[in-house]
Amino acid sequence: MRGKRLVVCLAVALVVAPGIGWGAAAFPEREVTVIVPTSAGGGSDLTMRAIARATEPILGKPVVVVNRPGAGGAIGHAEIARAKVDGYQLGMLLQQMTIVPMMRPEVPYRWTDFKPIIMINADAAALIVREGGRWNTLKEFVEYVQKNPGVVTVADCGVGCIWQIAAAGFASTAKLKVNHVPFEGAAPERIALLGGHVDAMVASVPEVADQVRAKKMRILAVMDERRDPNFPDVPTLKEQGYPVSIVAWRAIGGPKDLPDDLVKKLHDAFRQGMQQAAYTDFMKKQGLGIVYKGTEDTAKFIDQERKDFKALLKSLGLLKLED
Repeated sequence: MRGKRLVVCLAVALVVAPGIGWGAAAFPEREVTVIVPTSAGGGSDLTMRAIARATEPILGKPVVVVNRPGAGGAIGHAEIARAKVDGYQLGMLLQQMTIVPMMRPEVPYRWTDFKPIIMINADAAALIVREGGRWNTLKEFVEYVQKNPGVVTVADCGVGCIWQIAAAGFASTAKLKVNHVPFEGAAPERIALLGGHVDAMVASVPEVADQVRAKKMRILAVMDERRDPNFPDVPTLKEQGYPVSIVAWRAIGGPKDLPDDLVKKLHDAFRQGMQQAAYTDFMKKQGLGIVYKGTEDTAKFIDQERKDFKALLKSLGLLKLED
């Protein structure tokens, strides 16, 4: 009798013992929430909602997108960093996760507080103005700002956001003085520009593509090594004498201690989601770039880029934290 009880106890122990992969095998048993650290309607939000729709059938449970904008992405990223490590609360990781702490050491996280799972997208920055406004070319814009320093207002997505770094990098390279106006993402930036509340904005090309095609906005330059295939007539900054290339990436991740078995299951599910027409067709229609990197490659990429941005921030006089 004691032998039988021992067998039963061992069997139970095998079922409940942590670290043998049973959690990943059962995961998910309920909906998965993904935090986006920007406002609704921008490129990050649209990309996450597209991959969520495509991945839901693969996971077999809803993937719910929740926007947590504010403080240049710091509010959303802080929530991702302190999430439970059960895989049910993930987040969209943006460059702000590395940039903001270097500029604002008081934020309650560091880049090491996150576990990247998969990179799903990347798009270059662009300088955008209203169509029919004061400037039709980058040359006209630069000449005006040089003659009127500190007058022109440029909208971006807040302190530490990649578009703010892009705007600052261009202004520094071109020796321009503009007024930085922060917003919580590209969607409110667009509203402000179209309403005449700011003179220009920096965001990705896909985030303004519809307005450009509708002749409401004009792209003066793309901050990439090559022209955007959807707008081949728009020159790059480099072509116009300003060697500035800033590309924003978007990845899915979670808190740093997310177990490896869950990371693999989530990676594989989102990787399959990236290959579904629900994702590829939407991204193509929106002009959003599909860029895949696996878990290890994403982590390596983020680490190297962090070092590059550290050097850029230092050159701009914006580096506050030497890590």
